[in-house]
Amino acid sequence: MRWMRKSADNVHVDECMNLSNFMYTDRPYAREVGHVAEAVGVAIPAGVMAGHDIPLDAMTSVVHWLRKGAHDIVPN
Repeated sequence: MRWMRKSADNVHVDECMNLSNFMYTDRPYAREVGHVAEAVGVAIPAGVMAGHDIPLDAMTSVVHWLRKGAHDIVPN
């Protein structure tokens, strides 16, 4: 997980996606390693939390990594 975080920090797109996925699915240590304090200010787009059973602080970090990897997170 630490190596994945280092790669994501350096904007390795696949690792940003993997880290966000592992955090979302609550893989061991993923939420601890992937948490970013600056994500507290991330605005979650309307409708993104609907139907998700994930703590808001974890979801903001997930959104942070998706955005850092240039993934479109706006629901259809």
